[in-house]
Amino acid sequence: HLSELNECLPLLLQLRERLKREDLPDPRGFLAAVAKPLVTHPDAVGWVDRQLEAGRVLLMIDGLDEVPRSDRDRARKWLSDLIDAYPQNRFVVTSRPAAVPRGWLRHHGFAELETQPMSAGDISRLVEGWFDAMSEAHDHGLVNRARAAVVQQLRDNPDLAELATSPLMCTLICALS
Repeated sequence: HLSELNECLPLLLQLRERLKREDLPDPRGFLAAVAKPLVTHPDAVGWVDRQLEAGRVLLMIDGLDEVPRSDRDRARKWLSDLIDAYPQNRFVVTSRPAAVPRGWLRHHGFAELETQPMSAGDISRLVEGWFDAMSEAHDHGLVNRARAAVVQQLRDNPDLAELATSPLMCTLICALS
């Protein structure tokens, strides 16, 4: 269902980090925001603009809820201007539900989705996928022992298993094993 995203360039802008340092970036500042070392490459000038113009960007904007309430209208205008300027791109905006009113971006065609707790099967697939990815770069024996330990801990500890229903928490459990 997501095959249309295969050719997209994913760019993640974390608003919390941007607001600590400066104003919200314009497209010329996206590369510096997500991959500062690449900015000095001679081909970098205008590269993000060209990707946006071609409609190849999946712009993921994280942490709208971390923008101070007094700046949220400014953040919405910034986002609206981006969408109006580059409508053929894809945009994902994350926020805790209570941070903005329902329908806050509906006029731009945004669908509002909520992360649901994962099932036991979902948790199992996430754990397996996470450790499979780790085994490509690390000692297979070590990774398999860590995988087995996480699976056992999730089986033996109901409180930990409950935490693992959140994708973020499940990933953290894997990473900290």
